[in-house]
Amino acid sequence: MERDAQLAERLDAFVVRFGRMQDTIGDKLIPELRRQMLETPGSALDNLNRMERLGLLPSLLDWVEARNLRNRLIHEYLRDAEDFAGALTRARDLVPLLIETYNRIVGYCRQHLASSRPDWPPALPPIAQERRTSGGKAKRIPPSRAGSRGSEAGWCRPPPPCCTSVEESRIAVT
Repeated sequence: MERDAQLAERLDAFVVRFGRMQDTIGDKLIPELRRQMLETPGSALDNLNRMERLGLLPSLLDWVEARNLRNRLIHEYLRDAEDFAGALTRARDLVPLLIETYNRIVGYCRQHLASSRPDWPPALPPIAQERRTSGGKAKRIPPSRAGSRGSEAGWCRPPPPCCTSVEESRIAVT
């Protein structure tokens, strides 16, 4: 990575965007949704528990794992190359969790809060996932046949905070 500036830049961009997407959902979107629902946002864990009970967060445990992983990646606690590569791979595996959570929240808002804001942002497109074959080669699986977890390749854009508009952007997550 030290010899490949483009790779280093792509990895850094992925780490920053992974963290930003999680921050935006957990620290902005979820508390704003609770306010729109006329609830008082609580601690991050209370908010996440509420989202899981509503069916908007697929797995609280996976979210906490993603949060801890984000902290390790963002704050550069990983010094060993193998640990760093493993953490990046796991972060890539958790991207579908972030996208699915965002899409569930947007769907909920459209269904239950549409009268307060008819122009909710669109859901993020499903992404193709990769599975390793017995020969070690990656095989792309179309989003319609891929599970909600697993490796991911494709494009996504970070979610906008609830009730604001942001400029569209596309980021590579490969």
